[in-house]
Amino acid sequence: MRNARQQSPTQRFILVDGVLYVVIGVTAIVVELTGVRPYWASGPFPVLALNPIISLFHITVGLLWIVASKSHRSAMLACLMGGVGFGAVSLLGLLGALTSIGISGPAAPTNFIHLLTAIVSTYYVSAGAQDVVIGRVDSDAVSAGSREIWNVTPKQ
Repeated sequence: MRNARQQSPTQRFILVDGVLYVVIGVTAIVVELTGVRPYWASGPFPVLALNPIISLFHITVGLLWIVASKSHRSAMLACLMGGVGFGAVSLLGLLGALTSIGISGPAAPTNFIHLLTAIVSTYYVSAGAQDVVIGRVDSDAVSAGSREIWNVTPKQ
């Protein structure tokens, strides 16, 4: 198992984002159970949609992402799924199709949080993030890996 210094940027991102989603979900449930709403969850711009089902979903996604951070491959898959899933949620929210679950139209702050998650998750699956990983590993290993991926043999 890799330690923190040997994790890829994708693994670190999915771990941090997973912890954030667990914290958001737990905070929303605690706020709902206690009835004490912090100043940011009241008024015209609530940041947390205080819906227990959505909160459980955030906790589940966060825990899955924490587990996915154990390997680079699973972290990339989690980022891909997060990019597609949260991209769809933000698009549906912007279109006003999710008012029944507490995302109240285009101006809802949660739309932008979901959109940001989708964009950053998609980045960490992209070639741009992979260039960062490749830049940090041994050049011989990279060239061997590239030959394997592209089925090319080195020139003699």
